[in-house]
Amino acid sequence: MKILLIAILITFSSLSLAQPTWQEATKNWENSPYIQTLPPFCGYLSNKIIVPPKYRNVNWTKKFGRGMTWGNHFCYASAQIPICRSYFGNDRIACLKHQTEGFTYWIEHTGPDFKLLPYLYSGYGDLLNEIGDTNQAIIQYQNSLQKNPKYIKAYKGLIDSYIKIGALKEAEATVNTALKIKKTKSLVRQKQKIDKLLQ
Repeated sequence: MKILLIAILITFSSLSLAQPTWQEATKNWENSPYIQTLPPFCGYLSNKIIVPPKYRNVNWTKKFGRGMTWGNHFCYASAQIPICRSYFGNDRIACLKHQTEGFTYWIEHTGPDFKLLPYLYSGYGDLLNEIGDTNQAIIQYQNSLQKNPKYIKAYKGLIDSYIKIGALKEAEATVNTALKIKKTKSLVRQKQKIDKLLQ
């Protein structure tokens, strides 16, 4: 039994030694299979990204506005986030924190009427939640909903965040508002979870 334990420890030690730093790994984002999950407007980053035919000739600036000029910062961050998730502990958090700049740069450089702001604020909230900064995540979801009061994805993130910090009355009010906009299965599940927690 001791020999088996030693063998396992040696294996894990060698694996951790073999993994490059997150700074090195994220430089190699272009060879990650996750680049295929990027939004279609990030397709210009690399010829390795397969853009679905219906998006190949879309003029994204015309569709969403001049704010698209700074989208490359978000796209590079989004390509690297899945690589960050292959790390653990402080390395994972440090890597994810570094990627927040891709969101903040784009948000700060666009105009207040940029059409993708609800999407960006909500995505930034998701990333902050993953890092463990739930209070700041709540602010970003609220920013998202100020821009688009019907953006269900932001409601879901906000509800989960309220539950996480124990703000159940706020979670209940938020889910009730969201359900009036659109009754989705995930919102119904969130409502059921809140109801149980409030009992």
